Amino acid sequence: MAGKLRAALACLALSAAAGSTAIAQAQFYKFAQWELLPPPQQEAYVAGAIDTLLLHEGDPLEKELNKRYSDCILRSQVTPSQIRAAILGLSGKRPEIRSGAVAAAVTVYLSDLCPDLLSVEQIEKLTQRLILPPVK
Repeated sequence: MAGKLRAALACLALSAAAGSTAIAQAQFYKFAQWELLPPPQQEAYVAGAIDTLLLHEGDPLEKELNKRYSDCILRSQVTPSQIRAAILGLSGKRPEIRSGAVAAAVTVYLSDLCPDLLSVEQIEKLTQRLILPPVK
């Protein structure tokens, strides 16, 4: 289930970041393109991708995950500069990140920063609510 959740988050980040970064940067960057940007632009780009990810709330599960991601990020007091450096470091350990979009790398980083956002029971409960809404 965790693998499916990470894949869903990656897709969410890709689709969400496409909208905000197009406004902020007028371009949707692949990792190789982003890597060529000056550090301040890299930092702004990842901050925008995270903001977009946290603002997208399509269903109760996304809303709960976004709240938990936000809480985790605030609690960790991580800066855009630290996120940029962590993503670059992560790309050396996980080369598949380099072949995709920056938004996917951001999602992988956030999953590592905040590994236990929801328990299996919470995911099942939220998923069950989405499948079978309460009868009134």
